[in-house]
Amino acid sequence: MIHTEVTVKNTGTWNIEDVELNIQTNGLQTSRDRKYNYDNIAKRRSEKEEFYLKIPNLKEQRTYNITSTVSGKSWDGEKITANTSRSITILPGWKILGIEKNVTESVYLYGDHIKDHNIVYNNYANNSNISTDSIALVTLEIFNPGLTDINGIVLTDYLPENFVLDDNSSLYWEFNLSSKKKKVFSYSMKPLSHGIYTVPDAVANWSMDEKQYNATSVSNQSQIIVHAAYINLTKSTDQSYISPGDEVTVSVNIKNTGTIQAIVNVSDTIPENAILSNSSITRLKRVILQEGGSQRLVYRITINSTQDMLLPPANANFSDIYGYSGTTASNTVTIYVNEAYNTENTTQAIANQTEAPTTGIFSMIIEFISNLFSNKSVAE
Repeated sequence: MIHTEVTVKNTGTWNIEDVELNIQTNGLQTSRDRKYNYDNIAKRRSEKEEFYLKIPNLKEQRTYNITSTVSGKSWDGEKITANTSRSITILPGWKILGIEKNVTESVYLYGDHIKDHNIVYNNYANNSNISTDSIALVTLEIFNPGLTDINGIVLTDYLPENFVLDDNSSLYWEFNLSSKKKKVFSYSMKPLSHGIYTVPDAVANWSMDEKQYNATSVSNQSQIIVHAAYINLTKSTDQSYISPGDEVTVSVNIKNTGTIQAIVNVSDTIPENAILSNSSITRLKRVILQEGGSQRLVYRITINSTQDMLLPPANANFSDIYGYSGTTASNTVTIYVNEAYNTENTTQAIANQTEAPTTGIFSMIIEFISNLFSNKSVAE
């Protein structure tokens, strides 16, 4: 309701008689009549009327002009009139739904063999920085701030990449929402891989008066972090072009690109026609790497081949304190043996040298025979 006051004041020096006040509300309903009559209003006196305007339930914003007109007669019968107006803007009775989305900030990957997550907590209870959250909780709160009930709302949410629902809950809800009321929905999800993932927006759709509307959620964070150990292997050699019998140094860089301490086992394979140098090893066991930590496996081999050689990928398996484990492999490396190219070039050179003398002898014979015939002709 809108409280309204209209005051009629006689600012003259004579009384006003037969005063009539009319109020036009331009469609707004009032709590009282909009027409008032006074026998007279004495000089420098006033009359005040109070009433309430009912606020309509609008679908769209609208402005109403409230007009007041007053008329009366002076002592000599002259008609006197005055008027004034005031504008009132009424906002729509409904408002866009508000959606707040809250997501767990970060979670940890667990190994499939760990059924009781309390095992992890008990083993690492002395470290206050260790979290045992392996499931992310998502809460959606949707609120109707308007004065109008909204029916047929469809709320849909989406999972981040590499996440799955942890239970049988849904990401799709249909419901009605009364004015000034809210509803809360929640579900759990768990990660399948480590990394940083974007949190998608939830979307609500509904219709009113044959028009379609939608609202998008506002999240407490735009990303969710999944903590786990992850090992990256990079294989390289100190030279790419060699001759048969040369020695090559092979390096395998082992780096924990994850966010949890890892225990790593690394092994590499020596290809055929390569001999491992004395005191060299091709495997490391139970290497402990902190977040961002790295170590190298380095060994030397002798290449006894005249053909180019492909060094196969090194392999690693790893695990972290949460029981999450995985395997990974490095890149391959090609070593080019110069002998292969020298043999080919030598063969081609010999072929060229053999072909050139043959052509010269053949030309000389032809020329000699030709000269014989020429001499004979001259003698004759």
